[in-house]
Amino acid sequence: LDKSEVRVVLGAHQASRAEKEQQIFKVMQYFPNPQFDRSSRENDIMLLKLHGTAKLNKYVQLLPLPDSCEDIKPGTMCKVAGWGVTSSGKPSKYLQQTTLKIVDRKSCESNFRNYTKITSNMLCTAGKYKFLKRDACQGDSGGPLICAGQYSGIVAFGKGCGRRDMPGVYTRLTEKYIDWIKKIIALH
Repeated sequence: LDKSEVRVVLGAHQASRAEKEQQIFKVMQYFPNPQFDRSSRENDIMLLKLHGTAKLNKYVQLLPLPDSCEDIKPGTMCKVAGWGVTSSGKPSKYLQQTTLKIVDRKSCESNFRNYTKITSNMLCTAGKYKFLKRDACQGDSGGPLICAGQYSGIVAFGKGCGRRDMPGVYTRLTEKYIDWIKKIIALH
């Protein structure tokens, strides 16, 4: 990945087509979490400083950090959105959204026991309906997980996509991450 080629597109509905609502920025600086561990996937969070200032409007809005860092209860309904791979095996042309529910960590941990440890810094989700599996997938990573109207997590990883037996895993916005985000913003 050539970091100088990375662009952030805000206000997009269609990923591959220029739209008048879009705002496009180069990335000025990357701030990966210093404790990120690629093998355990712990602390999978990064901030980007844009080269320019976004204009807030109907299509570009701030996503406030959560007021509370309480853990999200299993069964809580959440929404995730992105342009990631769909059932066709290709990235979506249009922004997609689906509803998921939080799965308790113990059952999530048992699904990932031979893969990675699921920690309190992570959230797991499954499709809203057992017969219809929905999930985030490749290309959705870094996207927001909104639970009960609050920004609660960041799309992180899974084992496959849309599998009934494998929850999706998200970086949970804990107090430690929120403090780190505020510190980076204050310093830069």
